[in-house]
Amino acid sequence: MIRNAREPEAEVGAISTNNIFRSPSRQGDTATEVRSNVRVVSDWRAHAVEFRAAGLASFYGDFASENDRAYSLESRGRLDITRRTNLQATVGRELSQESR
Repeated sequence: MIRNAREPEAEVGAISTNNIFRSPSRQGDTATEVRSNVRVVSDWRAHAVEFRAAGLASFYGDFASENDRAYSLESRGRLDITRRTNLQATVGRELSQESR
């Protein structure tokens, strides 16, 4: 059986900045920001599986070029061969935007 180890979460917030481009000629903007994450794990006696996912998106009102999109995915597994021997693997993918 696979169970949810932590309740899925979603957050909605607001961003306000007076210098969105971090430059001498200041320009301000506001944005809505949405974050979410989930973690699912197995509860098996032998072997194990875990999956994590997180995401972020921001939506600026005047400067859509500054919208941010990011996510992280990770899967882990463990195969128990004997009582003292197991094989483990992790696979992940992450995408994020570098700040100015």
